[in-house]
Amino acid sequence: MILADGSIVEGTPEEFAQYEAFRKLHGANEPSQLKAVGSTTASEGDWQYVSSDVAFRALTRIKLGREAKAVLSYIYTEGDAWTPATVLQQKIGYSPSQFAGLMGAFGRRLVNTGGYVLNSAFFEQEWDSERLCYLYRLPPSVRAAVEKARIPDYDL
Repeated sequence: MILADGSIVEGTPEEFAQYEAFRKLHGANEPSQLKAVGSTTASEGDWQYVSSDVAFRALTRIKLGREAKAVLSYIYTEGDAWTPATVLQQKIGYSPSQFAGLMGAFGRRLVNTGGYVLNSAFFEQEWDSERLCYLYRLPPSVRAAVEKARIPDYDL
């Protein structure tokens, strides 16, 4: 559904009804004023990255694909070093647009995991203007979850 301000809201009819009820109850007119049901905002808990528990649930609640496991495993093995998206794309044989789709799907998996705190991140990432791509690494909470899920053992 596209709202009057141009925002796109996705969901089932039941989720739309919940959205409208929430909006009417709280008087919120803009999506930026809303928070996901069952989650808190980053400012309430000052969460920058997801907790180990939420990261583990995101990794295990639905089976991860081979490419996602390979990306996570490779970033994990790089430790504190930044891993360029171009290297990850080459490692799994994906084009930039396929890789963007993979990361988008992973983000959707994360935000739909119970306990997710709004605006908290799974990856540390920053833009590299020389390579013209994002660089990735895992924060400590996510590294612990990746270990617990036994993803470092995965090899493509």
